[in-house]
Amino acid sequence: MPGKAFHIGMIARMQEHMETPFQSDGPSMITPLMAQPVLEACLAIPSWKWISVGRNRAVIRDAFGERLPQKIIDRKGKPGPESFSFQLLKAREQELREILLDGLLASHGIIDWDKIEAAFHALATQDGMQGRRLLQLADAEAWCRHWSGRKMARHDV
Repeated sequence: MPGKAFHIGMIARMQEHMETPFQSDGPSMITPLMAQPVLEACLAIPSWKWISVGRNRAVIRDAFGERLPQKIIDRKGKPGPESFSFQLLKAREQELREILLDGLLASHGIIDWDKIEAAFHALATQDGMQGRRLLQLADAEAWCRHWSGRKMARHDV
């Protein structure tokens, strides 16, 4: 069934993420929610029971209904990491702007200044796509600086 195939695909992507090699001095990856008994219990839930009365994760919300605040039981969606990303972006906006507009990507004409400025202006509307793109470009800029030998300032994002 399509719902079950989707569920298994999500688990397979998580498995790939978990098995990505980390540096030997990095923290261990511990994933108790990916333990076999937990996965088997989740896979046993028919996909048509995942959502009930517009509430995603309905089975777990019902199971823990007495322990969860009513606000959580009744909510129809769950915010993603965008709100945290926007807090980070707004707090370090000037530094991020300098990194991108004065960086290697800009100096080599790889990024368009006008579009970067437009993306920064879109942060006011909390446009998730623009915020993610700015963070991706900052990551690419850091990678370029690393390999070019150009260090990032200590205060850089």
